[in-house]
Amino acid sequence: MNQPIINNPHDKFFKEAFSHIELVKSFIKTYLQPRINFQINLDELQLFQNDSVDSSLKESFSDIVYKTEIIPEKIPVYLLFEHKSYPDSQIGIQMEKYRHMLIENLIKSHSGNVFFVIPIIIYNGERICDFSTYLSSYSELNVRIDSKYEESLNCEFFDVSHIPDNQIRGSAFLRIVFFAMKYVHSPQILNKLDEICVLFKEMSKKVDVKNFFDTFSLYVQNAAPKNLIEQSVKKIKSWERRKNMPEVSRVFQSIRDEGWRKGMEEGETKGKKEGKIEGKIEGKLEDAQRMLQKGMSKELILEITGLPFEKIVELEKSIEKNENG
Repeated sequence: MNQPIINNPHDKFFKEAFSHIELVKSFIKTYLQPRINFQINLDELQLFQNDSVDSSLKESFSDIVYKTEIIPEKIPVYLLFEHKSYPDSQIGIQMEKYRHMLIENLIKSHSGNVFFVIPIIIYNGERICDFSTYLSSYSELNVRIDSKYEESLNCEFFDVSHIPDNQIRGSAFLRIVFFAMKYVHSPQILNKLDEICVLFKEMSKKVDVKNFFDTFSLYVQNAAPKNLIEQSVKKIKSWERRKNMPEVSRVFQSIRDEGWRKGMEEGETKGKKEGKIEGKIEGKLEDAQRMLQKGMSKELILEITGLPFEKIVELEKSIEKNENG
């Protein structure tokens, strides 16, 4: 099976990261809340199933929508997240159209007479870009109980690529994502990987660190400068063996061991004498299969799981056979 190529790794990484409610809560509290003149209820925040986008637009939009409410009025608020990794003069038209499609869908579904939609653009392009030149005219979003919804396009723009490091704040999860998005284009990514490595130790237990580590590794592997991909992957591999940062190394050892423990527990439950060994291998194989399906390199999988390289190749062929029917 050929190594899968992610055509837009930035969008994929953004969408996977911002689908985590804990990360979005941190983003709202740290970056969005100071910009708006009403209080957002984080306790009511939830991913919103948005059926307003037709199939022809699915590839054009990240299509991440969150629903919450204003405190204390309890007016519904929909946060429409969109990502851009390059300057796009059509962004104003796109966001306005997308926003209206969402509003029409809400009206048809009888989601209430009063609600607000806030489009949010997260940008991590190499070039500095002022998206306000592409957007419709701004106006302050004032809460009006008698209004059906806010007619003006009140779009919030965040340029992650050019934000100073000391302004990248929030949860460890959010900081990892923003540092990755900021530096993945740059030769500085090699140095920043060490800082990102430390942040993994701070991640909340509410987050599936193991799964996100796979997502992060795949992003670097697909989006870093081509001449630095091999070095970047090697540096990520070395995180498990950092003698100068033993606490951090233990985090990545536990990430590796997590799948093994699951397999061992299953083996012990079956009461097999060799349950630990079989369970350990089974856990590794499940991890390797998941990583292959995500497009991770066989070399990195070898380093993380410790499986024989031949076993990984065999598993890759098995996946290819199943996919081809």
